[in-house]
Amino acid sequence: VAELTTSSSKTEEEKTIEKQGGIAAFLILGNMPKEASVGQPFGNKVKVTVADVGGSIVKGYAKAVYFTSSDALAQLSYNEAHPYTFTAADAGVHEFASTDFVLNTGGRQQLTISDNSVKSTVEIKVNSTVATVLQQSAIYVEGFFNNPEQISHINLAVAVLIASALLMPVLINGFSNLNNLWPLILYWFTYLSQILGLRRRRKTWGIVFNSQTGQPVPFALVKLLDKSGRLIELSISDNQGRYGLTPKHGIFTLKVSRADFVFPSESKTSIFYEKIYTDSEIKIVDANQSVAFNIPLDPHSRSTIILVLLSWLVKFNHLIQKVRLPLFVLGAIFSLTMVVINFIFLYVVFLAYCVFMIIFDVIRLSRATAAGTVSDVYSHPISGAIVRIYHKQDNHLVETDISNKHGRFKFKVQPGVYYLVATKPNYIDTKTHLMYLEKGQKKEAISSISIKLKKE
Repeated sequence: VAELTTSSSKTEEEKTIEKQGGIAAFLILGNMPKEASVGQPFGNKVKVTVADVGGSIVKGYAKAVYFTSSDALAQLSYNEAHPYTFTAADAGVHEFASTDFVLNTGGRQQLTISDNSVKSTVEIKVNSTVATVLQQSAIYVEGFFNNPEQISHINLAVAVLIASALLMPVLINGFSNLNNLWPLILYWFTYLSQILGLRRRRKTWGIVFNSQTGQPVPFALVKLLDKSGRLIELSISDNQGRYGLTPKHGIFTLKVSRADFVFPSESKTSIFYEKIYTDSEIKIVDANQSVAFNIPLDPHSRSTIILVLLSWLVKFNHLIQKVRLPLFVLGAIFSLTMVVINFIFLYVVFLAYCVFMIIFDVIRLSRATAAGTVSDVYSHPISGAIVRIYHKQDNHLVETDISNKHGRFKFKVQPGVYYLVATKPNYIDTKTHLMYLEKGQKKEAISSISIKLKKE
């Protein structure tokens, strides 16, 4: 009788499973800390055990594993780009060094181990301390300076902010005289022609002035017309309101124009000047005849929109000037850092410029302060009044401010002689008496001024 035997052959996969002791179903993270510190390695080794569904260790496990974290700044020795491969010596269990794990972001973070088939995740509370925060900041800074694109962005931002701090006062003064741009261009063209000898200097006739405040009105167009109304000559008043013409024989009249002013003035007399010209004829008999008429102009209220825009510019300038000094310090620190990290001559120039401006601003802070209030005739504070401070010597506009809700305004200026002009819609422009700010006055020495505005 023949005996029949049956043999069942095992597949290669089954042989592999039997050899390694089972199929990996779990990657167990052991000795995991519940808490960690930012920027610090774990307090102990991390033990990884590979187990099958029955909980037995898969001793023949030989796959590559790697760690990931919800912390984008985590420093993991074995990551997806550089995994760890289990060996026969591990026998399904491997201990990773504590220094292989550094979390750099505070809060609750997750740490995951994976072999692309099986993974396991634990949650760790990451605490921040002063030291670790500084270390985390250092990591950010290091990453920042290693990125040329970010450096380019910060260069642009610092340059724009510093340019704003320097140009804002110029912009405000320019905006204040925007309506008089063309007379201003003509004036400087004429002045340059006289310097170059292309045009002879004219005899000064008189001064164009504000009929309400007596303040000289610069850049006013003064036209000399004959009896038929034909333009004979044109002059533009300078910073001190002076104009000059070279008339010959004949009978003439003067016409004056400037934005925000009305000619002829309703005032036929003035407490500020004598020989007032309104709109009468002028008879010139001798070409050498000395004629010195002072011309009053009546101010009219500016457009409310323009005053609102100007007030917003002044407020924005206040904000810029408050951060001006810290901005230059920041620029100096940044440029010094860039010189050390990546020496470029442009950064040296920028560093020198920032240091110079820091010294200049420190000196500026020690200047005398002109401050005061704007109110009506009943001493009620007036907010939103445009207040300008002028240098007496050449009537140069130094600064512009706007009164706050308490009617307060303030200027920091060099020692000298100044006066103020306050303007607000529906009120008469008002000019103050002269202020004498002497050398040696300290920062806290405040010249207090009270400006009273009358309704039109």
